[in-house]
Amino acid sequence: MAIQSSGTISMVDIRSEFGDTGSIALSECYRGGSIVPSSLSDTATAGSTSATSNNSGRGGVDQGFAFNSGNLFKYSLWSDNGAANVQSWSFTVNKTGTYNYYFGYYYGGSGNTSTATITIAKNGTNTLNQGLSSNDSTNSYTGSCAATAGDTISGSFSGSSNGWSSNTFSIGGNSSGTRTVTVASNASVPTSGVIDLNDFYSATNSI
Repeated sequence: MAIQSSGTISMVDIRSEFGDTGSIALSECYRGGSIVPSSLSDTATAGSTSATSNNSGRGGVDQGFAFNSGNLFKYSLWSDNGAANVQSWSFTVNKTGTYNYYFGYYYGGSGNTSTATITIAKNGTNTLNQGLSSNDSTNSYTGSCAATAGDTISGSFSGSSNGWSSNTFSIGGNSSGTRTVTVASNASVPTSGVIDLNDFYSATNSI
């Protein structure tokens, strides 16, 4: 529970919030020091514009599309007999932080190589446009993008199949497999210089 946002704050309030039982001085309470954290872990959620589109041709759905199931968004799809393998998706994020993603592409090429195209965009502006080639083996690509709460993250995959092909995608917070994201905290508490009890309004040790 955060320290109150108004009124009188005491050192007891600071000790209680940040779990320090000994004697402390304000000079020990700078943000990012041993007592007051500059970042905390939170759980992100994909929402608002959550949407998907799939053209996997004659192929079937292995895992399908899933929002907020272990991570923010994931899918696994396949196509066969030369059918197009095209997907797109979009959603908003509710936390400011760095989001990590994973792409995997398998092309059953019978000796031929196929190159798929993957894109990631934030608020309509591409942050990634990447080719991913495969020939009877899985090739993968990982990356990350920074986003602010309310931003729309969108992406697409465009590939093909011969005998068959599959592609997988997952995006999460601190890793592609989790919704945990590291967020900045306690911005009102200085990291050096003059410090005052009023700097601790709404300061917190948990989210």
